[in-house]
Amino acid sequence: MPEADVIAVIERIFNETLSITPPAPDVDIIDAALLDSLGLVTLLFEIEQELGLQMPLESLEVDDFRSIGLIARLIVRLQAEEQGKDFEGEGPVSADMKGALGT
Repeated sequence: MPEADVIAVIERIFNETLSITPPAPDVDIIDAALLDSLGLVTLLFEIEQELGLQMPLESLEVDDFRSIGLIARLIVRLQAEEQGKDFEGEGPVSADMKGALGT
């Protein structure tokens, strides 16, 4: 999904679920104190539900959530990683397998 579409989804979550007017994509939402810990958990849950994406909590960094733009970039990166997994979701498809599949 293109980053602009992901930003639109996040802005909709801010507006409809969190009842917060979405800031500009580059506004630091942590410094602006727009989200508390419950708001952040709700945001993560809603992103997973809307985009069908599992967020790997153990590898997330606070800095990835400083702005809507950074969140969108993280999601685009995670989606790209998901698409790079093999059919069972066990890991990246090897170069040999990609060649055999004609990809």
